[in-house]
Amino acid sequence: MNKPTPKRRRVNRATASQSDLISQLEQGTGVSTRSKKILKDMQTKDADKKSEVHDEPLFNSGAYFDLVLIDYVRPQEDNSRYLPIKSNSGNKSDTSELTNCVVCEKGLIENRLDIENPRYDEIEREISKIRLLADSIKNNGLVQPITVWRGNTSNYPIISGHRRYYAIVYLYGRMAKFRVKIYPEKPKRVRILRHIENFSREDLAPSDTLRSWNEALDDLTVELSELKNATERLELVTKILGVSKSQYYRYEKLAPYFENVVPLMDRGILTSIDELYTDFVKLEKQGGKEAVLEYLTQASNAGSKVNIDEFVNALDETPEPEVKPKRGREKTFISLPRVKANQSDAIFRLLKEDVTQLDTGVDWANLNRNNPKEIEQAIKSIIDLLCKT
Repeated sequence: MNKPTPKRRRVNRATASQSDLISQLEQGTGVSTRSKKILKDMQTKDADKKSEVHDEPLFNSGAYFDLVLIDYVRPQEDNSRYLPIKSNSGNKSDTSELTNCVVCEKGLIENRLDIENPRYDEIEREISKIRLLADSIKNNGLVQPITVWRGNTSNYPIISGHRRYYAIVYLYGRMAKFRVKIYPEKPKRVRILRHIENFSREDLAPSDTLRSWNEALDDLTVELSELKNATERLELVTKILGVSKSQYYRYEKLAPYFENVVPLMDRGILTSIDELYTDFVKLEKQGGKEAVLEYLTQASNAGSKVNIDEFVNALDETPEPEVKPKRGREKTFISLPRVKANQSDAIFRLLKEDVTQLDTGVDWANLNRNNPKEIEQAIKSIIDLLCKT
């Protein structure tokens, strides 16, 4: 005969929350000695685990992603991609009376600048690229988020992504929200950060690449002025801007001709930084910087790329100009070029380092030390370079 199963006494216990249980464990309330020892060992191990990377930019930037109203995002006038946009504050849908500006609203992006405006043609090309980008965003989404920093709850200045911003406004207007990368405060080196953000894009145009490079180096002016030689400059720039040595040499070769090259790239006359670097090496070897400038002038006048081999051959056939002896007394003293007070670091660098190791364009092996004019020109070239770097 089976014995009846005795009824168990039911005990009602209050359910403890997870936070209560953790609190009890930490305080030792109702916890066994073994559990206390395990907790103590875990706390000891955690105390020994000190982060070695908490000061690295990846961990301390504080950047995060969030949805922001398009109308709160602010283009920046110091960016080469800035467009002089106006909108009708009273009625944004009515833009018919807006003139001498760029209009960018949902379904409308239009250049209404005066045709004599120096940026008119540049903005026409920019608007064409924005329309193409808008088509890509509509079909594929925004692959590279716009990067901003938080001024306040309704002010997010753009760090990088002006063209993407205009394309989004053109597609969706200003009253939609989209995902952006946000820095909690303005970064100390906005132009370097902008360069790194933009440089990661595969579709970056050559002219944009050079603009970005030029602006990023402006943010490094102080550090570059303290360097001793070209090798230190190479190491610093490649490390901070994240470029290879071959890229560095290409951008540095093009940098002295920035004002001449970028407009030709904007016009589509020059299309490759690598090709241009190779051409400039040939030209400088054959005729110095004057040959490069003449080459760029011919390309601008012709409205198309000039055949480099034909141009170099023409340089070979150009007779050397006859140098007529000048009358008057020979130069007796060497005159130093004037240096602005705020560029005195150039003089300090001239005195403390071996300037013959810098790429100044001076042919030290063939410099006539007995010719005061040649010495003056060499000093001028060095100081010009030091003032720029």
